[in-house]
Amino acid sequence: KIRPDHLELAYGKLMEEGLSPSYVNAIHRSVGNCLRTAMKNDIMARDIAAMATAPSAAKSKPYMLTKDEFLSLIKASRAEPGGIIIETVLLTGMRIEVEALNLIWPQVDFDEGKSTIGQTKTEAGTGREIPLDSSTVHRLRMRYLEQAETKLSMAGDWNPLELVFCNAAGNHISLVNLRSRVFRRVRERAGLPQTLTFHGLRYNFGSHLLSLGVDITKISKLLGHANPGIIWGIYMHEIPDDHQKAREAIGRLAVPFTG
Repeated sequence: KIRPDHLELAYGKLMEEGLSPSYVNAIHRSVGNCLRTAMKNDIMARDIAAMATAPSAAKSKPYMLTKDEFLSLIKASRAEPGGIIIETVLLTGMRIEVEALNLIWPQVDFDEGKSTIGQTKTEAGTGREIPLDSSTVHRLRMRYLEQAETKLSMAGDWNPLELVFCNAAGNHISLVNLRSRVFRRVRERAGLPQTLTFHGLRYNFGSHLLSLGVDITKISKLLGHANPGIIWGIYMHEIPDDHQKAREAIGRLAVPFTG
């Protein structure tokens, strides 16, 4: 007996009680899953949720680091045991779960200063090469040597997958623990808000490269996008201290005032 207008009325009341459009939209999706299951089991004849109008979920903008915050985050990650993965993601734009946490040593070329991405979310992203700056190469090389010493001192086959980022047991790192412990402490040490996420580091990598004048096609390849146009829509967020840069550029275009 449920009708679409019943759901819409309920959503309206929830918003009147103070819930955000995004929260109510999440409720709508959960309700929809339940009702679609009922429809598959012949309890309902129609997809009522699909017929109801729900408030749109507001897309939150990623937290954009200023240049000083960018450097503060790197310093904070270096002061945290295991924080190297945060610095690496920030300076390579890797996807945390499918790329960084699955990165293996054979994919890191110390001599050429680059990392090759294995299987990932997109065809364009699979097999792409990401350049590594000299500092990151040095940090990764030191980690490699530390792991080699650990491997010799541990009984059994420690880190059999040759993971660049592994836990003390030599296994995959839990993303949940990484977020709630290491990343949380690094953010706090750098004085950054909780709204900065691992995916936000990827946003910042792309946006800061754009602000520094790196070619958009190159950035697209580094991030694993098939279409460079995606960069403009997703990663070209305003860098907080870019106003002065724009002001100086405009000044170079203007004709000097002589009075």
